[in-house]
Amino acid sequence: MPHVSLDQIEKVAAFFALAVLVLAATALSEIGRSIIISSATRFIKSRFGETLKSIPIIGAGLGLTNDLIANAPERSSEAGYGDGVARPRYQLAKQQVLKRLNEAASIRSKRAILARVFTGVAGSLTFAQYIIGGILGSSFFQQKTPPNIIGASGLFVLVASLLTHHYHPDVSGQNNSVAATKLNALIRRTEDRMVVIEAQLDDGDDPKLMLELLEKLTAEINEITSPSQPVVKSKGR
Repeated sequence: MPHVSLDQIEKVAAFFALAVLVLAATALSEIGRSIIISSATRFIKSRFGETLKSIPIIGAGLGLTNDLIANAPERSSEAGYGDGVARPRYQLAKQQVLKRLNEAASIRSKRAILARVFTGVAGSLTFAQYIIGGILGSSFFQQKTPPNIIGASGLFVLVASLLTHHYHPDVSGQNNSVAATKLNALIRRTEDRMVVIEAQLDDGDDPKLMLELLEKLTAEINEITSPSQPVVKSKGR
């Protein structure tokens, strides 16, 4: 019987840990999903971090998330201006816009993490389906490999196929990536618009333009994060 190394066992354990993560994240609500993803990702990377690095397709999905887990830097607003003019109504509107920008940046970071995790899991499941499945179909492998190894590998491919076709982690990865891209563009547009408003500001305290920007920003955040938004269709559907 072929010798099974500890490293191979670690890789199988890491793969199934990621599969369980997909199941839990898909079944829960958006809030529960974010909690499960953040907690489980930290556990998996701390427990299987070195092992996952040796699996290129998974490492590509999880290796870039370190910098994204940290919250986006908080935007702040000065209490006064260089001209010494107090603008309480304008300032109140501006502070709310900055609050919404911080909220959008936080959601963008979470969606970017989810996109990379789901994309990595989808790639791993595809690898299990086609590469391992193809090896199982070869007569050489069937002749040289003990039946229990063939049976376990076949079960492994079956589980990967069921997870892919039922939960579609590739679709979840694409949807989260699209949402993160839209939020990033929204943040840039809003920041540019704030600069224009500030440049055109006179000595008055009219918050009209800033309030209009606030309403538009909130509406777009709600639209992007709405569960009723159209999703990317899976090719297998």
